[in-house]
Amino acid sequence: HRDLHFSLHDALPIYELMKKILFAAFAVLLSVSFALAQKAETPDSIYAKVTANSYIGKYKSIIIDKEISSSQLPKAMTVKSRTYFADDVYREDTLTTNDSGQEMKIITIFNALNTYISYDAGKSFFSLDTSLSEQITSNLKNIDPFTGFARLKDKTEKLDGKDCYVIEDNAGGYDRKVYIEKKTYNVVKNIMSSEEMLIVTEMSDYRKVDKYTAPFSISILLRQNTGDKKVIDSKIKISSIQFNPSINKDIFIPKNVSKLPNIPGIENIQDMLQSLF
Repeated sequence: HRDLHFSLHDALPIYELMKKILFAAFAVLLSVSFALAQKAETPDSIYAKVTANSYIGKYKSIIIDKEISSSQLPKAMTVKSRTYFADDVYREDTLTTNDSGQEMKIITIFNALNTYISYDAGKSFFSLDTSLSEQITSNLKNIDPFTGFARLKDKTEKLDGKDCYVIEDNAGGYDRKVYIEKKTYNVVKNIMSSEEMLIVTEMSDYRKVDKYTAPFSISILLRQNTGDKKVIDSKIKISSIQFNPSINKDIFIPKNVSKLPNIPGIENIQDMLQSLF
C-alpha cells in the first residue's frame, strides 16, 4: 500500500507534465492546421468565393440608378443615368445638365448587332454602325476568371486599412493585379496594364442587396500609354439596384432609325460611350 501511495504521489507531477505537453502539442497542431488552411487558398478558391458573394450574373434582369462624372465630359456637366438590362440587351437613359442648367436626355440602346443613340427622348434614333454590347453584357454577367498563370502573393497588402489578397495574372495580353479583401472576398481594386494601356478600377462602399453584395462606388482610371496618351478618369456612384424587375421589352427597340450624320466633333461619341459605360 505504501509503495502504491508513493507511486501515485510520484506519478502526479509526471501526469501534470504530460497534460501540459499534450496541450502544447495540440495548440501547435491547431496553429499549424490553421496556417495550412490559410496557405491552402489559391486563385481558383478565392475566385469561387468572390463569385459566390457577388450579385454579378445572378439575375435575369436588372435596373441600376447612378451618377457619373468623367474627365471625358465637359467641365461642370453632371450626369445621372438609369441602366436597363434583360435578355442580353442593354439600355442607358442618361440625363445631362451643363453649367447653365440646360438639360439633355440621351438614350442609348446596345444589342448584339448595333448601337443606337437618341437625343430626343427616344422619338428617333441614330445608328452608330458598331456593336458594343458584348463587352457590356459580359461585365454585367461575369467576373473575369483567373488564368492558369495566376499567382497568389505570399503576403497580404493593406488597402484603406483592410487586409487584401493580391493575385497577379496575365490575361489577353494584359498584366493583371487584383486586390480582394480577405475578410469579405470583395474585389476592391483591379489593375490591368499593357504597353498601350493602363486601366485601374477601384470598388468601395459595398452594400448588401438581397442576398448579395454590390459596390456602390466605382472609380475607373484609363491611361493610354501610346498615341495621344489620353487619360480618362471616371467615377460612378450607384444610388439603387433592382434585381429581376419586370421590364417592358419595347424599351429595347429603337424607333425611327437613321444613320448618324457627319457632324464635326461627333466622331468621338463612341469613345465617350465606352469611357462612361
